[in-house]
Amino acid sequence: MRRFHLVEFEDYPWFPAAVRDGITDYLRFFLKTFDIYRPVVPVIKEALDKCRTNQIIEIAAGGGGEIEKLLSHLDKISDGKTKVVLTDFCPNLHAFKLLKERNNGRFSFITEPVDASNVPPDLKGLRTLFSAFHHFDAKTAKAVLRDAVKKNSPIGVFDGAERKLRYIFGVIFSTLLFIFIIPLFTRPVKLSRFFYTYIIPLIPLFALFDGVVSMLRMYTPEELLSMAKEADPDKFVWKSGKLRHKLGTYVTYLIGYPKDY
Repeated sequence: MRRFHLVEFEDYPWFPAAVRDGITDYLRFFLKTFDIYRPVVPVIKEALDKCRTNQIIEIAAGGGGEIEKLLSHLDKISDGKTKVVLTDFCPNLHAFKLLKERNNGRFSFITEPVDASNVPPDLKGLRTLFSAFHHFDAKTAKAVLRDAVKKNSPIGVFDGAERKLRYIFGVIFSTLLFIFIIPLFTRPVKLSRFFYTYIIPLIPLFALFDGVVSMLRMYTPEELLSMAKEADPDKFVWKSGKLRHKLGTYVTYLIGYPKDY
């Protein structure tokens, strides 16, 4: 299936923050509950070790659902000292504050918008993008990779899906099945989440639309590697591939780090 870079409404700054946060809260709950990114833990551990850092810079963090779970897995195979800085162009500050409060100071966050293609140079560590890289068109995606290279920062790109028909059906099924239930269990409790789920159902509507578009925007491992080598042909080590989840789905990934580390 060819890639279509269609519109995802939550990408735009004018999109209502209450609806965007409701969607990212839903994704946080879903990604954490089903542990979608569990297969990438060894890849992240290897990159952290090679680059001698214990800090992850989450770019385009959304609701931060995946990184909290991954941190618990990393603790089992490392020294338990990994820290996370959460950033986003449209920060979900309610979710960021919750993650910070319940993780004993191991999470911090940037309150101002952070552009993935121009990350502040003082943010040092392994840059990660979970369920986010497909939001960028090819030109912007290469700019994100080039910025990491320019600032000598390791980077990992992870998407828990593929550009295939079965994933589109999976998004439709899972969204319709879970999105009306999850607000009952999601913290912090927000009246806006209930209002835009049950009274005026903008969260389900846009979560479903943007979710299907996301599947059409996904990059293959070959496309990711090609962009990486175009962005930087010789300064970084680049690896790309797919990792199988126990549910039978795959996580597509690209990892890159400087050769001189």
